[in-house]
Amino acid sequence: MVRFLAALLSLTFIASADVKVGQPAPEISLDQLLPDQPAANASLRALKGRAVVLEFWATWCGPCVIAIPHLNELTVQFKDKPVVFLSVTDEHCAVVEPFLKKRPIEGWVGLARDRKTFADYGVTGVPRTFLIDAAGKLVAGITPDNLTAGLIDDLLAQRPIEVPMTIPASSAIRPSDDPLARPLFDVMIRPTTTIDRRGSAGRAKDSLTLKAVTLRGLLPMFYSFSFTRITGNAVDDNTRYDVWISVPGASREAFERIARDVICAAFDLNVHKETRETEVYVLTAPNGRPPGLVKAQDDGHFNAFSRKGSLRLKGTLGGLGLMMEPVLGRPVIDETGIGDVFDIKLTYRDGVPGGLEEAVRAFVLKLEPARRSVEFLTVTKAE
Repeated sequence: MVRFLAALLSLTFIASADVKVGQPAPEISLDQLLPDQPAANASLRALKGRAVVLEFWATWCGPCVIAIPHLNELTVQFKDKPVVFLSVTDEHCAVVEPFLKKRPIEGWVGLARDRKTFADYGVTGVPRTFLIDAAGKLVAGITPDNLTAGLIDDLLAQRPIEVPMTIPASSAIRPSDDPLARPLFDVMIRPTTTIDRRGSAGRAKDSLTLKAVTLRGLLPMFYSFSFTRITGNAVDDNTRYDVWISVPGASREAFERIARDVICAAFDLNVHKETRETEVYVLTAPNGRPPGLVKAQDDGHFNAFSRKGSLRLKGTLGGLGLMMEPVLGRPVIDETGIGDVFDIKLTYRDGVPGGLEEAVRAFVLKLEPARRSVEFLTVTKAE
């Protein structure tokens, strides 16, 4: 059974595009262009003299959604340069506009309901990115996670861009309009092919997409443990993987159960919990609820973002403790007794000893080393 699942996990979607590097790019034909403007503005005829980063995407596509912040950063970075970022979908405006209110796209968004432009570029899976130079010549076909500022600089300078002109295995196949034809189960796990090794994640109740993630970083997505509380010889694997798991219509509980089984089968893992005493940090509030903490107006949707020198979340102080664990390198136990949901932004001096503790004190909280009994997740390779 394990061998069967391993074979299943290696299956990939491959398609060919009848477009060639070095040849004139197919014309871009749209029904609508957002922000509201004539669709003809996005034709290659109208864009002559400007390079184009042409992205094929969809609101339902996990890898596409993950790529939005990265593409937005590049759009802002090159806003004063002769390059247009155009994201094209075949979805209805009634679907796209509400989505954009929650997840804005900095560049232009084109709607191609007849899918002619998709067909002309040979696109049967998304995300898919094409680079077109100022003369309208097709320069490269890549995925958005492999798009870098350096590639755009080369595009603008008309320097050669060496990338394969193939559709990657991580492309998501567009769901059929017929619900009965949609896959009941869709999975792909492989060593990453992305250039960007920072890692990224997208999550819905019935699907998960991860890019360039280690096994230690993958496991917390399926078990209620931060990676500082995961031990065992299996997590010493530093290989980075791309992961796509989708079980359309499954409840969150059912999806997590299936995903755990898939991951254990794919990596041949034994997983169990054990409690032991260990070194921790204890988070307390000696003076009660700190006045600087702002209670969230809506506690129905938690979120968290972490970058070097900054932690942001809408969540509990226990959630803040979990976010601090990777920085501190050991478990953080919330003993504040405060259970409200807050909007928290914590900025600290990255790389400076005691920098995070100093930032915590600014919130009139206390973070001290101690020993506590902590539950760990032990993950080993099956014998």
